[in-house]
This record gives sequence, C-alpha cells and structure tokens, in this order.
Amino acid sequence: MCPGAVSESVATLDVRVNGRYTIVMKGPSGDVVHTGQYLVIERPRRLVFTWVSTRVRGRTTQVTLELEPDGAARPG
Repeated sequence: MCPGAVSESVATLDVRVNGRYTIVMKGPSGDVVHTGQYLVIERPRRLVFTWVSTRVRGRTTQVTLELEPDGAARPG
C-alpha cells in the first residue's frame, strides 16, 4: 500500500463481519484515506468488503476476493 511517492501507510483493522478498517497512505501531496467495512469473512477462501477512498470522491465500491489453491504441492 505504498505506490509511487507514498512514503508510509498506516492501517487500523477490526477484522470481523461488520468491523471497519482505515488505511492512510502518506505522501508529499497529502494523505489518501481509504475506509470500509467487512461484509463477509469465510476463512481461508473468501473476503468481501466495502472500499471508500478520497481519490474516488468518496464513492463506495464492493470488493470480493476469492482464493483457491493453485494445485501445487507445498513441502510441509
């Protein structure tokens, strides 16, 4: 979470359904703040949350991450 000229990111997370998060990316042109709420947590396969950013004028989007094994065996 440190793209381009961003020098530092600070995250506050309450990872539970209905929990909220805040990510502040600090850069030379000011802070960019991202916030949202966790909607679905199905460990270890699925995570759904809202995403609101000052860079998109406060518009709320919904993000869904679905993870699947790649089939490669991993040494234990």
